[in-house]
Amino acid sequence: MQITDKFLIIETFHLGDLLYLGPLLSVVRVAYPDSQIEVLASDATQGFPFFEQLKVSVHHFNFPWCHLGWHKQPLKLIQAAVALRRKFGQQFKDHVILDPRGDIRHTFTAQLISSRKFIQYHSSEKFNEALRGIYKDHIFACRQEFFRQIAGECGLSSKAVLPWPWLMNFNQNLSERGMTVLLAPEASNHLKYWKSERWKLLANRLHQNGWRTTLIVHRGDAVSDIDPDDFDMVWRGSLADLGKLVMCSQAMIAVDSFSGHLAAAMDIPVVSLFGAQSPALWRPWGEKTAVVVADGYPCRPCDQKYCVHPNDNCMDAIQVNHVLQTFEKLIERV
Repeated sequence: MQITDKFLIIETFHLGDLLYLGPLLSVVRVAYPDSQIEVLASDATQGFPFFEQLKVSVHHFNFPWCHLGWHKQPLKLIQAAVALRRKFGQQFKDHVILDPRGDIRHTFTAQLISSRKFIQYHSSEKFNEALRGIYKDHIFACRQEFFRQIAGECGLSSKAVLPWPWLMNFNQNLSERGMTVLLAPEASNHLKYWKSERWKLLANRLHQNGWRTTLIVHRGDAVSDIDPDDFDMVWRGSLADLGKLVMCSQAMIAVDSFSGHLAAAMDIPVVSLFGAQSPALWRPWGEKTAVVVADGYPCRPCDQKYCVHPNDNCMDAIQVNHVLQTFEKLIERV
């Protein structure tokens, strides 16, 4: 049964979540080439350009749960609810709303904007974890399971597999890729940072092996005291420009961040440095990926709000040699 020609997908968290929403959107777009597909997303994802090829409209809103400590400020939640209703009103009343996360906050959002049908991901996780969108499987695996759940209602085949990588043609000729390794040291949480001197040493070792290095900078607080000789290039730019940069590069080494997931979505080999987060849940998806994790820290994964080992943590324990060895093995394999 085909249910609508208007879809609204709710994904109110961060850039990486939108990136993993792309494969699901692409399948819906193929099934409904003339449908109206829209996404309701967080303000934190403004500038996300990668849905243009799917002809998807994105609406942004400042959702309180994207900020630490939001649950301790009930007044802000009430204010956000009023603002959300005032901004969108009955704009989506004829849409079918899809929630690939299965989060109670998305249920709340859907009720505020009053759609005629709401389809939500159902998880086998514990009740309190499922309500908050916390799962034991990787986010891409959860998206695939959600697609299986909605396939019949959307007139799709449940045997279809979501595409990955799905950003294979981002206005770049693959022959333009050079011997450049992108280094992505920044993340949304400082507990994911690696020491500045190790990025510099890593770049030097890569240069000795014939690679050029480009340091990706957004805020500029992950690598300090950058000397002109530390890296071949220091790059600053928009998300769209980052996509073009990644597409014409050979590989990437990144902390647990959006940049690493973007490289994987573009079929670019990526080595990810993991500390507090669980690689099983959050590593870049795909065959051209590898993870570096320091052993001997039973406290990980943790909530990433503070560290019980501030002077010797799981990111500090990652050594340059380990990263280089993992990178070389990955390049040989792919």
